[in-house]
Amino acid sequence: WWLPGEPARPGAEAEPRPDVHALRDLLARMSRLADELPQVRKCSLDPVVVTPQGVEVLTARVWLAPSTPRTDSGPRRMSRLL
Repeated sequence: WWLPGEPARPGAEAEPRPDVHALRDLLARMSRLADELPQVRKCSLDPVVVTPQGVEVLTARVWLAPSTPRTDSGPRRMSRLL
């Protein structure tokens, strides 16, 4: 099977569908990580394998910067979406 945006392969329709919900969950968690930890400067997940059983991150690398105090004290908008 394939994800939207990926070229279609012959016979792919018969394959089990990847767990797109697990991929969305991973993206939401990465967004939350970046929001809650401002010292995270860069994060690389490569490769990310999406299977019918879920998502596997085979290699993850995180680059950190010195922590700085937050200037906003109000609620975060992204928190309301999740």
